[in-house]
Amino acid sequence: MLSEFSGRFHKVGKHSNAQTHAGPVIFHCKSGMRTQTNAAALCGCVRGKSYLLVGGLDAWKPAGLPIAKYAKAPIPMQRQVMIAAGSRVLLGAAIGQLVNPAGRGLSAFVGAGLVFAGATGICAMANILALAPWNKPQPQG
Repeated sequence: MLSEFSGRFHKVGKHSNAQTHAGPVIFHCKSGMRTQTNAAALCGCVRGKSYLLVGGLDAWKPAGLPIAKYAKAPIPMQRQVMIAAGSRVLLGAAIGQLVNPAGRGLSAFVGAGLVFAGATGICAMANILALAPWNKPQPQG
């Protein structure tokens, strides 16, 4: 089946020092940028052939090519952070308006955290959310 779509893959390489999977493996992300950036580390995880999906799923879906989706997968971490941050900002604003003006400090704290995450690439909220039970790997049996 891979041969049908060979034009959509960029061969990453074949490695004998595999640690987790025997391949062939197709690495992908939404746009293809993260897999391209991390190609060397990713291909070190397979024994057989490994590929990058050129353009990511953003390019795959419009082409009408098949996609298997794991229904129990958690929503992407970036969306979880947006939901958590937005909820806390709203909560801080509501507390500040209805209960005590000091409640606005929660909104300021979240905003400062988002600025820090944007400036450094380190997101404390994402690190905390990664520990949540729904973000732990689950068997796909």
